[in-house]
Amino acid sequence: MTTRKMTGALVLVWVRSDRPRAASMEYWRGPHSQLVARTPGFREYRQHHFPAEATGLWPAVDGAETTIPVDRRLDGTPEVWFDGPLSNLKSLTYNPVVQRDERNVFSRTLLHATLPWGGRWYDTASADTGCRAVILLRRRPGASGSAFASTVLDRIGPTLAAAAGVTETRAQVFQPFTKWMWNSPDVAHDYPTASQFHGVVVVGATDHATLHAALNSTEVAALGPRLTDTVAAIHAYPVATTYIYREHGRPTLPQLRPEAKPGLDPVHRKLPPAPPQPAAGDLPPGRVIELPDPGRPEDVIVDRDGRLVCGLEGGAIVAFHPDSETPKVVADTGGRPLGLELMPDGRVLVCDAHRGLLAVDPASGAVQTLVHYVDDTPLRFCSNAVVDDDGAIWFTESTNRFDFEHYLGALLEHRPSGRLFRRDPDGTVSVVKDGLHFANGLALTPDRTGLLYVETGAYSISKLCLTGEQQGRTVPVRANLPGFPDNLSRFTGGRCWFPLTNPRNPALDRLATMPGIVRKLVWNIPDSLQPEPEKTVWAIAIDPDGHTVDEIHGTHPNFHTATGVVETGGRLYLASPRCRDLLELDLGEAGL
Repeated sequence: MTTRKMTGALVLVWVRSDRPRAASMEYWRGPHSQLVARTPGFREYRQHHFPAEATGLWPAVDGAETTIPVDRRLDGTPEVWFDGPLSNLKSLTYNPVVQRDERNVFSRTLLHATLPWGGRWYDTASADTGCRAVILLRRRPGASGSAFASTVLDRIGPTLAAAAGVTETRAQVFQPFTKWMWNSPDVAHDYPTASQFHGVVVVGATDHATLHAALNSTEVAALGPRLTDTVAAIHAYPVATTYIYREHGRPTLPQLRPEAKPGLDPVHRKLPPAPPQPAAGDLPPGRVIELPDPGRPEDVIVDRDGRLVCGLEGGAIVAFHPDSETPKVVADTGGRPLGLELMPDGRVLVCDAHRGLLAVDPASGAVQTLVHYVDDTPLRFCSNAVVDDDGAIWFTESTNRFDFEHYLGALLEHRPSGRLFRRDPDGTVSVVKDGLHFANGLALTPDRTGLLYVETGAYSISKLCLTGEQQGRTVPVRANLPGFPDNLSRFTGGRCWFPLTNPRNPALDRLATMPGIVRKLVWNIPDSLQPEPEKTVWAIAIDPDGHTVDEIHGTHPNFHTATGVVETGGRLYLASPRCRDLLELDLGEAGL
């Protein structure tokens, strides 16, 4: 069996008892995770949340405690893996930031760390992980440290990793506990010798039945004599939920306050030459519609009452009749709304860059979270969504490597990290497509036989066939576009509009074939010094087969870089996160 030597740490945590447990667990996975996930030197950071009444999953072993005592029952464990054997030194100046926040959520924390290379990752079957267990192990008094380490790393870990249906197995043997290593203020760190743990195995499986079968297998039972000799306690906690907040050395959760640019890991990619760019002409007559500060809507839609709805920087959702009302705030997501879509019941689907997929009720202002995590990982950059006739929701994540605020990094990197998801009416979320080049706008064809989706980084629109002999296949609709496509509107009168935020930049396309160091240098240039893209107003209307039906292309003194567009009442409304207000264009006056 192939194993990988790693350096790690595990923290035993008890949340504060002077407030509801659910509130403490929410703070742990919310504000506290934002701090910890950005710790320098971390390769991975996971939170394992335990149920309140865990009793122990490990089968009985002669002479070993396998029932978890109520008075020492944990609430969970953060699991950390470092970039390298000495990478924990990178966090020394940052650790006090995390320690000061512990008082807001924990009553007791106990840090355990391995020696360099004191952890193991084992090869397992490749499948989705549906459940996990955290197995804490206490060395038997009199057993040698080397014998205990061998039991954990050479016996328990490999045995579980080889079990059918096991999808991940990781093990750590701890160095002796020392309080000074993690002595956060106003939090207890008492740890009686008789209660101390000396190792851990974290095991994942496809489902609960498979995990139970692995723990109760004949292979695990055969470990009994070795366990009796070296292990005094085996506390196997079922994990209620695992949250993965750092992976491959990068935070997975979107920033809630300005953060430094993440690193760039460019890949080589040869793009076809851009087609000739049509000359900009005159825009149809129109006007700018003022929005409340700070404005900057990324999308605009029409609700069933004919009102325009858009989401503003800062989280406000506004709605209004453009001819008779000023924009009114009807809800607030508390995040950064991007793509919007009207639901059949009148609510609005909001793809929020910070909070995931939401359902917002403009009548009451209520905000419901529909999807925040997929496969234990937060949605990093929820972008666009549509609702199918059966109640399923299709939605995109532009990239899982960069925040909305750092979107340019994904385009410079050219590493396909976007995804297309489907949320079934029962709440089940499945990944339909991954490896997309900045997944973006979505639109269902009028006959509901296909789903159009945009890849901004591929300058393309494709169709996922939903019915018939080609169901599940993808066919191109528009390829090698002359600009950056963004959101897609609904089909109205047989046509769907999409904006091109900016024309293609030959220099940017050439960067894709240049050494990665060049793109890293460009990425590290402060945003204020980056060259400005060409400022245009550009949108194309297509039929369900992708043929151009109409097009507007020009310049406006007070509007540019449209990302969202909607047609209603013979007018076209465009939204841009780079402009405070909306642009209204009269299509009838222009004969469109």
